[in-house]
Amino acid sequence: MFPVKILLLLMSCVCTLSLFSQRNIISGALEKIGIDSLLQVSEDFQPFPAYNNRAEWNAVSPEVKENIVQEGAQYINYDWPTLTAGQFLEYSINGNRSNYQVAFFKRRQVLSSLVLAECAEYSGRFIKDIINGVWAICEESYWGLPAHLYLQKDSIGLPEITEPTVDLFAAETGNLLAWTHYFLKEKFDSVSPLINRRIINEVSRRVLRPNLERDDFWWMGFGERIPNNWNPWINSNWLGCVFILEKNKEKKKAALEKIARSLDVFLNNYPADGGCDEGPGYWSFAGGSLLGCLELLRAASNKTVDVYKNILIQNMGDYLNKARIEDDFYINFADAPAKLRINPFITFLYGMRTGNHSLMQLGASAAREQGVSGGKIRGDIFRKLQTIFHFSELKNAEVKKTYLDDFFLPDLQVFGARSGLNTSKGFFVAGKGGHNDESHNHNDIGNAIVYYDGKPVLIDVGVEAYTSKTFSDKRYDIWTMQSAYHNVPFINGYMQHAGREYAAKKVHFEKKKNTVSFSLDLQSAYPGDADIKYWRRSMVLNRKMQYIDISDQFELKSKKGETFFTFMTPCPVIQQKDRLLLKRDSTDIQLLYDPKQLRAEVEEIKVEDAQLKSVWNDRLFRIKLQVSDFSLKQSITIRIKSK
Repeated sequence: MFPVKILLLLMSCVCTLSLFSQRNIISGALEKIGIDSLLQVSEDFQPFPAYNNRAEWNAVSPEVKENIVQEGAQYINYDWPTLTAGQFLEYSINGNRSNYQVAFFKRRQVLSSLVLAECAEYSGRFIKDIINGVWAICEESYWGLPAHLYLQKDSIGLPEITEPTVDLFAAETGNLLAWTHYFLKEKFDSVSPLINRRIINEVSRRVLRPNLERDDFWWMGFGERIPNNWNPWINSNWLGCVFILEKNKEKKKAALEKIARSLDVFLNNYPADGGCDEGPGYWSFAGGSLLGCLELLRAASNKTVDVYKNILIQNMGDYLNKARIEDDFYINFADAPAKLRINPFITFLYGMRTGNHSLMQLGASAAREQGVSGGKIRGDIFRKLQTIFHFSELKNAEVKKTYLDDFFLPDLQVFGARSGLNTSKGFFVAGKGGHNDESHNHNDIGNAIVYYDGKPVLIDVGVEAYTSKTFSDKRYDIWTMQSAYHNVPFINGYMQHAGREYAAKKVHFEKKKNTVSFSLDLQSAYPGDADIKYWRRSMVLNRKMQYIDISDQFELKSKKGETFFTFMTPCPVIQQKDRLLLKRDSTDIQLLYDPKQLRAEVEEIKVEDAQLKSVWNDRLFRIKLQVSDFSLKQSITIRIKSK
């Protein structure tokens, strides 16, 4: 058995936000129409046209149909990759997740492609390979990942097949097979009735039954831990399985009521400002998966379950607008890459349902950039189906970039501001408060990121590819998780510590005619041994004068160790007398400081992780502005401006 501390970290660093309110949005919506009424209406659950409904399938946009069929055709006579015990064991032996996961996800991607190709073409030439895929997946010992085996009582390297547990991908697998059955059950029966029977039995055994019978899966939210993106992600897949495969009325009713209660725990604890503490990289699985739940309920209830006017639901969608800097660059606090390839249709649909035109435009713009408007779609099978049957709306949508001048999320304690109004030209600055036990947390209270003309200047490095270390008690041994590699101070020999008690205090945001400012007290982010009497950090964007000031006013009780300010940048750095010059392709950026107070050091960091390389290439630079004045009480300002 895992020690409690390790187990809690394995739970994807589940957030511990305080309970905001008993909103009970989903249960309230079901009670309003009556669960029995929903059960009756949902008997005719048909959110997408049946396989034999050729009129609607033939009306699919030609470019989408062509891409779907071409993708499926490459997997005719497909040799399904083997999943071995040795691959599975690698995670417990050396922490490697990739070797097993690559084959695991490839199986599911291929089956999804084959099913959609058959539905689009209606030729029967994909059926043999679809059956092979269904059978191969049904034969797997475990539908989850090795990294999530901790959900089992005996998590000792290999799955215990007598205790099926539901993680993200067990739920996704069940959902994939449910939709495969939804479209092709008659075709399967013409080959053998055992195929449909196997799908129903396996999804029931591995997803429907354990989810209904057990309350101890942490993602449900019925224990002490507050759930994160796992909750709507799994519930959306569970919900699809219930509507398609569950024929027992009492079990179906119990499942719907339980899903509603579970989703309510997620929403009751979500910040009222809609901010995703897991970062924009997880929005697609937090807000985006919630959208999947809402769409399934809306379709099953003949549109009578509709909560899109709720202010929290609207704020959750608008978060993505706030987090965007320019193009694929997003404010990437927590485990998020700085460059994010959002799902265009999910973004567009969320905006369409909530009446958020900027969000719709963001989705439509991403669709053009990613080639979706040319018929290339992506996502799991449910999201692909949504895109297929709303494609014309997405393709014909207005593409117009809009930029928020500034924002503040008071619950998440994140702000952002631009020097130019409704443009990416000039400076963009963002900063965060919060605490160091947020979901997918980095120790980064007081972190600032700066962009100029939509390109990175001072950055949050992001996260490397996940390994067993990422969600263990060694998480903060990883350099990208440490405060010393974020744009925050290293104080008296100490980095920030992890834990809910290490938090920002006295967070304040203010907007005036020409300035936007954000300030917070950092003392509580560091251990008591750092001997901090007070430490006040502020970030000020001056729109008129076009500069950013990052200022720290502090007093230490004693001098124990070195104190310095870290700034991470992808830009080569040239040191001058009283400034650092960050070299860029176009406008260079200056970091100005008082050389009587600070001494500059620049360290080149070779980027070896493939995930980080895809964003930052081969190297980054770590600037250390060492405090050389030994006075215990000081006020230090670093000004950032263009040359």
